[in-house]
Amino acid sequence: MPIEVADEMTSRPTSGPADESDNSPTGDRWTVLAFTVGADRYCISLSAVDAVVGVTEADPLESAPDPWNAGTVTVDGTPVRVVDLPRVFSAGTVERVDDPALVVLTADAVGSDATGTAAESSSQRYGWLVDDVGVTETVDPATIQPVRTSARVIRGQVVLESGRAMVLDERVMHVRK
Repeated sequence: MPIEVADEMTSRPTSGPADESDNSPTGDRWTVLAFTVGADRYCISLSAVDAVVGVTEADPLESAPDPWNAGTVTVDGTPVRVVDLPRVFSAGTVERVDDPALVVLTADAVGSDATGTAAESSSQRYGWLVDDVGVTETVDPATIQPVRTSARVIRGQVVLESGRAMVLDERVMHVRK
């Protein structure tokens, strides 16, 4: 059964230059996109987001054996590997929403060969299946607070206008080992 994504795509709003320097929380302003997974709120750098797409048929993605590789969809003519974040971040049964969204981003990943030597880096498009997508917000990077976790994908937490959110590091999320 093919996986369907909504025809309408929301492109990343431009609120300034979307370059590598905007990908890290430096300087005095940083724009993030907030989203929810279960009862938790997360955010990532807006500069990493290519699009937000509605998912009209999520069953094949949600039932895939590996949440880190829940399937592939085509968005804007290119393949996008889907990561089912509700299952990645959940320790148990996942409550599903009726209308999940796919946050599409391009992440650089660095592989390694059998000896552990770093291989060439590559870019690949990923889609994070999330429960709901909020709005973009601008934060002061100095307000990002550290958290006690062993998860390398979490940079810290920040208080947004929409509430407290965990700041994810999309660059670390897809590093191949």
